[in-house]
Amino acid sequence: FIQIPNLKPLNPSLIVFGPGTPPSSSSIVFGTVLPQFFLLLFLFFFVKCRFVVVGRSFFSSSLGKPGTLGSGTEYWRGYYQSLRPTQMGLSLNINVSARAFYEPIPAIDFIESHFRVNPSRPNQAMVYDSIAAVLIPSAANTRNPRKKKRV
Repeated sequence: FIQIPNLKPLNPSLIVFGPGTPPSSSSIVFGTVLPQFFLLLFLFFFVKCRFVVVGRSFFSSSLGKPGTLGSGTEYWRGYYQSLRPTQMGLSLNINVSARAFYEPIPAIDFIESHFRVNPSRPNQAMVYDSIAAVLIPSAANTRNPRKKKRV
């Protein structure tokens, strides 16, 4: 059994989401919710151009010096954003976050640090031969996600 509370004391703009709402009340949504929604869309696309976007979070090495985690990984600082309903309307929530990324280093250096391989010349040749035919799926932001790249 689900009971829908009286939404009127919370915020008049929330009445449109209650039961038995007449269609004419949709103007409340266009007057209060849509401007905040378009603000969120603008922020998302502005952020996507300058930062690495992962889910609702965005990261950049320009927000602070990346920290080393070891094994070819590092952490970047970033922000988490969400749009939440409150009694006063929609609220933009922004929090600080951090996430691990692979270091932007050559593949051989990554393999040396991750697998602790001796960087002697015979081992390098063996690694080059073993990863020469490896295909890597392209990033999610590219136009053709099926396209693969060789190492």
